[in-house]
This record gives sequence, C-alpha cells and structure tokens, in this order.
Amino acid sequence: MGLHLSRTDTVFGWPAVSGRNLIVQLYNSGNFFDTRTIKFALQENYSRSAAESEAPKLLSRLVAEGYVEPFKYDSDDDAHLAKQNKQPPADSWRLTEKGRELARVKFIKRMTREKAVAELQAFIQRVEHINSPDAEYVYIINNAWLYGSLITDAADIGDIDLIYETEFRKGHCGYGSVRNHILARAEASGRDLDYSGMINFGDTEIERILKDRKAVISLNAFRSRQLAEIKGGYLQIVRNGIVLGDNIERVKAT
Repeated sequence: MGLHLSRTDTVFGWPAVSGRNLIVQLYNSGNFFDTRTIKFALQENYSRSAAESEAPKLLSRLVAEGYVEPFKYDSDDDAHLAKQNKQPPADSWRLTEKGRELARVKFIKRMTREKAVAELQAFIQRVEHINSPDAEYVYIINNAWLYGSLITDAADIGDIDLIYETEFRKGHCGYGSVRNHILARAEASGRDLDYSGMINFGDTEIERILKDRKAVISLNAFRSRQLAEIKGGYLQIVRNGIVLGDNIERVKAT
C-alpha cells in the first residue's frame, strides 16, 4: 500500500531519503505552508543564502512533479480550520496525496513483534503524558486507532501504524483563548517559526511528542474519516481521552 522506494532511488532530483525527509518537514508544518517554510527546510542541507535562492526553484519542481498544489479549503476539516481563523497567507501551498505518500515512505528494518509491542506501549505512555491534567499542551489525544501488521499475528513488523485525533484542552491552561494558548506554547519553545509554524504549533508539538523521533512510529497516514478504507481493519486504542487497556492487551496477546 502506498509509495515504495529504495534508498538508491531519486525524487524531484534528490536522493530518496533526503527528499522524503524534506517532504516530512513540509507535512509537519501544518495544513499549509509557503516558500519561507521551504526555505527553512532547505537550511538542513544548504546555507541560508543558498536556501533563499533554491526555495522557489524547488517549489516549482514539487508542483511540476505533483507533490505540492496551491492551498484551498475544500474539505470539512479545512473548513473547520477556517472557522478558527487559521487563514493562510497569500501564495500558500499544501502536499498532494502523492506528497503525503512520499512523507509516509519508510526506510527501516523490520522488527520483532516483541519490540513492536514495546514501542506501542511507549506510545501509549506518551498519550497518557499529553492527556495528564497537569500538562499544559494545547490539545489532548481524544481518539487513537492502530492498524497494519501489529493487529495481525505477524511475527515481524515493519512499522507501527497509528491514527489519532486531538481535542482542545479545556480551559486553555488559563490563557483565555485557543489562539493565546497556541502562541504562548510557540513562544515558550524558543523556536524560530514562520507564520504557519506559529499558528500550527499546538498540532506540531503534539506530533513531535507522539513521534518521539521514532522511525517505526507512523502517524496519521490516514485520517479518522478514512478508517473504512484501511485494508485489514483497525483497532481503537484511545476513546474520548481514555486508553482502552483491554485492546492493548489483545495486541500483546496476539
């Protein structure tokens, strides 16, 4: 399922791994991005001045090869963002399905089932940390689902496929509004963020925690509205902010 690449392949003129990593940075920037976001991503491989020059050329290649398209609100989720006044700046872009498939490509070795279960358990602990009443994150994890080889009886696992949904933390930790809460978290991070990075910080902070820099953790390759499209089914592991311990035990016992 999805795009399959080897480390020796190339994408939009880049080595496959480097190209995938750049697309992941764009994916993690939120629902839309602009050329400044691409410039910041390029600074992983280019000097600041070279990144400034290369960004518009790279954007043209990404568009021409079908990885990126102009941003517009065209789904219920995006309309929901519009209601939150998360308006995109002029000349905003987003990943196409091809771009999202590239972001999901893995170059990892398969692992034992025992190792995969341990990684799932660590993920659950991170969910519980985020959802703790003492935490100050913008969101809690309201629902999460597991799918893929870990819900089968496979002896070895490629990665741990997860979908999650967030919900705003009640009370906004005293900041008065969602926007104030998000901006406070962004400022406290000490990161040099562009416009989209600031307003999407609540989302990206949660994703970074859940991901924990683990290549084996695959997040939101599908959205919850696409659950019925997943071949092989799925297993809900968090419902209304509560970890479903019995379902976690089912995975362990498989």
